[in-house]
Amino acid sequence: MTSSLRDVSVQIGKASYSIGTSLDDDSLKSMEALMADVTDKLDRSLDQEKVLLILCLQLAWTLENTRSKIEGLYEELEKE
Repeated sequence: MTSSLRDVSVQIGKASYSIGTSLDDDSLKSMEALMADVTDKLDRSLDQEKVLLILCLQLAWTLENTRSKIEGLYEELEKE
């Protein structure tokens, strides 16, 4: 089943990107806020490629950290 895509503009760092997405407005705003939390703290002199790389690395670290916490909770539940 394929959801229909709509065109939206997403701001990341200094650039705006036009993408097709099936996300609803609330989900899209949530993701934009998550990215802005990272990019707003970066030095404005960084070029866009570095901004995107740092954003990617930060999101990967966050995902790994979350995975590790979930795994730890799962292991605790298995002991009970």
